[in-house]
Amino acid sequence: MLWLVIALLGFSTSQTMAETINLIGLSLEELMDIPVNLVSRKQERLGQAPAAVAVITGEELRRSGAQTITEALRLVPGMQVARIDANKWAVGSRGFNSRFANKLLVLVDGRNVYSPFFSGVFWEDHDLVLEDIERIEVTRGPGATLWGANAVDGVINVVTRSAVDTQGLLAQVGGGKEERATASVRYGARAADRLYYRVFAKLADRDEFRTQTGRSSNDAWRQGLGGFRADWDHDRDRVMVQGAFYTGSKDYRGESVARNPPYSLVTLSEIETSGGHVLAHWVRQQLDGSELALQTYIDWTRRLESLEERRLTFDIDLQHRLQIGSIYELAWGGAFRTTGDRITKESFAFRLAPSRRRLNLYSAFVQGEVDLVPGQLSLTTGTKFEHNGFTGLEIQPSARVRWTPGVRQTLWASVSRAVRTPSRTDADAHFVVGVVAPTMEFLGLPAPAEGTPPTFLELSGSPDFEAETVRALEAGYRGGLSDRWLIDVSLFRNQYARLADATIGGVTVAAGSDPYAVLPLQTVNGISGTTWGVEAAVDGNLTSWWRIRAGYTRLELDFSSDSGAFLDQLRLDATTPTHQLTLHSSMDWRSVWELDGGLRYVDELSGLGVGEYVELDARIGRSLGSHYDVALIGRNLLAGHHQEFAPTVLSAQSVEIERALFVIMTVRR
Repeated sequence: MLWLVIALLGFSTSQTMAETINLIGLSLEELMDIPVNLVSRKQERLGQAPAAVAVITGEELRRSGAQTITEALRLVPGMQVARIDANKWAVGSRGFNSRFANKLLVLVDGRNVYSPFFSGVFWEDHDLVLEDIERIEVTRGPGATLWGANAVDGVINVVTRSAVDTQGLLAQVGGGKEERATASVRYGARAADRLYYRVFAKLADRDEFRTQTGRSSNDAWRQGLGGFRADWDHDRDRVMVQGAFYTGSKDYRGESVARNPPYSLVTLSEIETSGGHVLAHWVRQQLDGSELALQTYIDWTRRLESLEERRLTFDIDLQHRLQIGSIYELAWGGAFRTTGDRITKESFAFRLAPSRRRLNLYSAFVQGEVDLVPGQLSLTTGTKFEHNGFTGLEIQPSARVRWTPGVRQTLWASVSRAVRTPSRTDADAHFVVGVVAPTMEFLGLPAPAEGTPPTFLELSGSPDFEAETVRALEAGYRGGLSDRWLIDVSLFRNQYARLADATIGGVTVAAGSDPYAVLPLQTVNGISGTTWGVEAAVDGNLTSWWRIRAGYTRLELDFSSDSGAFLDQLRLDATTPTHQLTLHSSMDWRSVWELDGGLRYVDELSGLGVGEYVELDARIGRSLGSHYDVALIGRNLLAGHHQEFAPTVLSAQSVEIERALFVIMTVRR
């Protein structure tokens, strides 16, 4: 394989590499002009956005060599991204990182992809043809005033490209070590006057990793997806319709509690997932300059592992934006979402009661922006009203001030409140998390004497569980160090209350010929605490052909349990590194080579026993004529393997993330 790659890299000298604009060589003004609409639900300049926001452009995504959205998020300072095994990720912002992180809201073209099952994201299920991504917008800090509950510590919106910009044929194939095989194809054309479409499909087959003991971790995975998008633009109306379907399987090695000796059940199984969505988005520009937007979608999923979950979601969202006078802009809107699920194939270790539930969410927001000093000082205030099926009405206000003393400088500050509403597991789950039996102990509880019946520890959800809350203070500066260098610094302090904990109840005994005891653990709102930190990034060009980006994050956390409870032993600060450093380099060498590298340092996770590490990703790309290009990509090149995260409660193994080396060939017609 390598000799073929080397031969191909030396075959041609054409300069055509991609359909996207090269960011290397851009001026400071051009870097600050990158569009973003996550902060205000309208398009604005990145340089003037009053929030800790970053944008990964499609060009940056391509040149990073990332094969998944999660890998691309490593480019963003302040994001905690850790690979658990070959098919699972832990992604968080400003703390609380875990496989089931539930304080980060993720959108794809405005469609919410979090799972109401646990209020987090199954990242492995949300793949895309990465060449179709226009940009990934990331806001660290609360965004609940505009986007609603669960936008506690950040919001991610993946924006795909218009069908107008994806005309013709694109085909991509690749493979190598760890990325065993991947193939995607996209075709776009004009169907009628001002009506464009594209269709696409993708297949991926990824290899398994190894455990710390050297055996197979049984975590290979396979994924396939297909879909379409159509865009129509006429006069004052824009309409976009899209749809997609995915199916996949993931090998899995897990551990659960069994009713009978030896009370521990290790399973080698396969997780089956499938789902899809259809979405429509309409925007009308009114004659008076206001804008009306309506979006609706239907989304369905099926997930089969130790239990089977089927879910159907319908969502509709209306927004109206209008200018009032010369200095005031008002935005308001409302939304309705309904989601129904059915849980089957329950077990002794895990069940939900009731097994079916329908949840309705009603929401409305209003936000106004006033220019206190036109062109220099503005104030934005707003609030979100949401009514959910668990805790009723939740109010999430915010206020932001922005000062732009010049076109190259922006200072901002904000205060906001956000909530994380209960999930199905918070309210309805019954999960046997451990057992204390002869010759066995759990979380420091001593093993009983021989002949003593086993005691099962069962964690149960509570219908009285309240929404978790955060009150956040933020401030930042974004501006130019020179004509070609952009600096972005954010400071924050978050005060959390009513975080999930668990209290221990009285032991109950099930008598009979095979007696056992149950020690109940009840989910409660029992933890509070504070996080604070700094995020800094520098972006610019050393020369017209060499771009450098660097980032640093420091994060401190301090939590305590108000209930003297059980889960305080699983420290909330255990999953988050105190320090992170990143350095990314992109070169256009002699106009025919693309040389890209990303170096990262991640501090230890002392509470999980995961050490600090330094790793390097690299990419070498070259065009092979006007229609072809090839890239050699390496990941984790400094060590043969390393650990990034600890096992989850449903996994029995610590997995080593291995070095990967693979080739991607792209054809554009």
